[in-house]
Amino acid sequence: MDCKKAGKVLLGAWIVFSVLFVGNSVLQKMKMAAFLEGRDAGFSQAVSKIIFEAKNEKCAYFPVVSGEEKVELLNVECLKKAEN
Repeated sequence: MDCKKAGKVLLGAWIVFSVLFVGNSVLQKMKMAAFLEGRDAGFSQAVSKIIFEAKNEKCAYFPVVSGEEKVELLNVECLKKAEN
């Protein structure tokens, strides 16, 4: 009888371990999906802001900064207008 009880305990422990392992895997995939979605949304927002700034009516240079790097950009259409 002790052998059957030990087998049941071992089987129960195996089931609990399996459920926790699978649950953790699903949780990690969900976290990664949320991270990637946030990254993509941030990228899209940054590009949209650059496009908006490039289309400004004043045809002025605008700064783009990433960390310690900084550049001044200007829409090529503004250069074409200046040539005419």
